[in-house]
Amino acid sequence: MKKTIFPLLVCLMIAGIILSSLYYQQQIAGIAKDSTEPRSASTTASEKEEGIVDNIEVYSDGWLGSLLSSDPNKEHKVVFFGSHSLVSMEDDPGWPEITMDKTNDRLAPLTINHDVILIDNDTSTEDLDDHWIKQIVEKEPTIIIAESLTLNDNSSAITIQPQQSVDNLKTFFDQLTLELPSVEIILVPTNPIGEASFYPLQIDTLNENAQSLGVDYFDHWDAWPEDVQAREPFLKEGRPSKAGHELWAEAFLEFFIDS
Repeated sequence: MKKTIFPLLVCLMIAGIILSSLYYQQQIAGIAKDSTEPRSASTTASEKEEGIVDNIEVYSDGWLGSLLSSDPNKEHKVVFFGSHSLVSMEDDPGWPEITMDKTNDRLAPLTINHDVILIDNDTSTEDLDDHWIKQIVEKEPTIIIAESLTLNDNSSAITIQPQQSVDNLKTFFDQLTLELPSVEIILVPTNPIGEASFYPLQIDTLNENAQSLGVDYFDHWDAWPEDVQAREPFLKEGRPSKAGHELWAEAFLEFFIDS
């Protein structure tokens, strides 16, 4: 009896070893096949679509986020247009540079290029609908951020009346949209200054009529100190100081990218 059982056990053990070896080889072959087979097109497309949705969520904040999410594949370029209130008098970045640096940090890996067009001491009546529009159009912007030139109008040899300044801006923007039909325009008032009586009236008139200009309008004056003395560190010769540019940029970024 023992002589019969022992060979049988040996046979069963050998059979078990053979079956285990075959099973192991099948598992190894399956893993190798999975690792070398390309993903299906449907899986890749799904993952790509999820990536686009994620980008839209990242870029959906603020004024700019609404624009980007409406057409995520469109490339944009920003042109800032205005007086010396756009640039620092201390060789530091002006508020447009600060704005775009922080915007691109927020939108990375997306990058939006920008240019700054300065008009020196020109007023809202001087060739805005001819000379300067030509320069803007050559930059091919999709977004224009324009300063109201109110301080230039106030400081000219012949002070331009508040309503005339608004009418000049209306003519300017109407011509711009004819040349660049799909452009988006944001208007911002010139910076506050020190003690003044007529200048605040000009800004008030702009605020009251901004909706009639057919562009988006952002009033940053609430971010500046209301008290004239408290405002002094933020100004230099009537234009923003380094601190003023930083303040202006931070205020605008809250509107622009909800930062």
